[in-house]
Amino acid sequence: MTSTLTGLYLAVDNETGGFEGTSLLSTYLAVLDKNLDVVSTLGMNVKPNDGIYQVEAGGLECNKIDLVAHDMTAMTYSEAGAVLRSFLMNQSDKGKTKLIPVGHGVTGDMIGLRVLLSRANLEQYTSYRKLDTAVIAQYLKFCGRLPEDISGSLESLCACYNVTIPLDAHTAHGDVLRTIAVLKAMKF
Repeated sequence: MTSTLTGLYLAVDNETGGFEGTSLLSTYLAVLDKNLDVVSTLGMNVKPNDGIYQVEAGGLECNKIDLVAHDMTAMTYSEAGAVLRSFLMNQSDKGKTKLIPVGHGVTGDMIGLRVLLSRANLEQYTSYRKLDTAVIAQYLKFCGRLPEDISGSLESLCACYNVTIPLDAHTAHGDVLRTIAVLKAMKF
């Protein structure tokens, strides 16, 4: 049996209603090949099963999510979890190939996905190994390959590597594309 699997990495970013303890509002995932080129994507607006959001004004101001408009198009966590599981199952050849999570602070984004899927379900399709541009940036600063005055934020790395993406910052989709571009720039 020949596998049609073309992805090795899973770039992911989430947007929430603020800081710790707030609701997951959107997620964007991009499966990448060995050259870090996008082969498949999944973007979802999501909402709590009970419809009760936990948000902070500052969080919504940052990611510019209009909660009323968002609620009209968002899937419940349960619905989104089924879609996510199917996506990961298909992209990982039913878990035979663990997708390596990629992101800027990707551990937090993977933890955030547990709102939609249990840890066991995520680990069935994804590797515990990760590529994190925030961690890589600190290493490159340590090695002298990035200036010491780079803060390490995704925005500062985009400026350093001249990455421009025509999508708003602090959107799951835009930040995934920025992270991929920064990782490519770090590689070469």
